[in-house]
Amino acid sequence: MKVVMYKSFVVRIYPDEVQENFFTNQFGCCRFVFNTFLDAKKKVYTENGEYLSFYDCSVMLTELKKSKTWLKRVDSTGLIESLKNLENAFNRFFNQISKYPRYKTKHNPVQSYKTNNINNNIRINGKCIRLPKVGWIRFRTHQKITGQIQSVTVKRKASGKYFISILCKKCYKTYF
Repeated sequence: MKVVMYKSFVVRIYPDEVQENFFTNQFGCCRFVFNTFLDAKKKVYTENGEYLSFYDCSVMLTELKKSKTWLKRVDSTGLIESLKNLENAFNRFFNQISKYPRYKTKHNPVQSYKTNNINNNIRINGKCIRLPKVGWIRFRTHQKITGQIQSVTVKRKASGKYFISILCKKCYKTYF
C-alpha cells in the first residue's frame, strides 16, 4: 500500500531586475483577471440571476487574451489559478464560511501567484530553480528539497523580498 504525503518548502529567491519586472507584471495580470471576472460574475447575476461557472470564465479568459495581448506575456497557469481562487472564494461564500469576495488591490503588502508543474516545467538544479516564462532563479535553503514538485507559489513581501513555496509530493510504501 502506498501513502502519499505533501510537504511544502519555503525558500528565499533572488531574482534579477528583469525577473522582478516579470513578477510585477504577473501579479498585476492575476489581479486584473480576478477583478475582471469578479465584476463579470456580479454583472451577470444582477442582470440575469445566473451564475458564471469556472468553465464559462475560462472560455471568457481565452477571448480576453485575444483582445489584451499583454496577458499573453505572463504565465497562463497563474491566470487560471486566479480564476480558481475566485471560484473558491465564491464557494466559501455560498457555504457561509467567509464573506463575499472583495477586489484585489496592488496596495496589499503581500503579492503572490501560483503556478503548477506541467510536463516538468519547474525544475531544481543545485541552488537554482526554473520557473515557466521566468527562467533560472537563485535561491537559498538550509534543507534538501525532496519529492516531486507539484506547484510553486511566488510571493513578494512588503519589504520587497521574494519567497517561493514549493509543494512536493512523496510516496511511501507501508506494510500493514
